[in-house]
Amino acid sequence: MLGLAVWGIISECMSSYTANKGITNYWISHIFVILEYCFLAAAYYYTFAGRLKKVVLYSLPVFLAFSVLNLFIFNTIEGINSYGRVLESVFLIVFAIAYFNKRFLLLDKQSLEHDPMFLLSAGVIFYFAGNVTAYSLFEQLLKESYDLARICLVFVFLTNIFFYCVQALVIYRAARS
Repeated sequence: MLGLAVWGIISECMSSYTANKGITNYWISHIFVILEYCFLAAAYYYTFAGRLKKVVLYSLPVFLAFSVLNLFIFNTIEGINSYGRVLESVFLIVFAIAYFNKRFLLLDKQSLEHDPMFLLSAGVIFYFAGNVTAYSLFEQLLKESYDLARICLVFVFLTNIFFYCVQALVIYRAARS
């Protein structure tokens, strides 16, 4: 989790720097989404066992292959990485729901307030459900009006802040347990 938080800070700084210099920063999104998925998939990989662990493991090459295709075919390096974010969101929401299912089956054995993965999964569902909605609408809204597309981006920025706060709480809880 600490690696994801550090990578998030670095990519936000790089995005801000390139935007202030007038350079397109869409390429950062392509790299960020791949690394973000790898960090979060690793968290679920080490949490799950059996078939779920294999599903997470097999999702990595599928996601990486789609990301490469996306880079060259769908959303090029000059475009915002909406399709990659949607696939990332779908995979991670499925992992979070699978985690909740696993936890609720074992509810009597461990309390939730001491489980950082429970908080992370709740944050993943909120953050990625918001992102999948915003990014699936973004391309169409951009064709209609730049102002409508900006509303989507403001929502994404707010969910980013929320998810960074969730990551900080997860790191804090993990250090305490």
